[in-house]
Amino acid sequence: PQLPILSCFFLEATEKDIWLTATDLQMGMRQKIQGTVSEPGSCVIPAKVINDLVSSLSGNVELILDELALTIKTKQIKSVINTFPVQDFPPFP
Repeated sequence: PQLPILSCFFLEATEKDIWLTATDLQMGMRQKIQGTVSEPGSCVIPAKVINDLVSSLSGNVELILDELALTIKTKQIKSVINTFPVQDFPPFP
């Protein structure tokens, strides 16, 4: 993509739902993800990094957002991913 932010996912946890959004500025994809939200929040994460990591996980996965750092935890691993500012992600087309 011409803009690095376009190779990222927008991850949003509301009080009831978790949403994953991607766009190339012309088209967009929005997918609801099953999970439990204890604290609402949102972040922008590199798509390749999160895809490679999540595809190797099994069991319950806990996501903890602390400013621009997203911690992904399971019983076996703990990984911290640097995120991008939410305001840099383009609006959904």
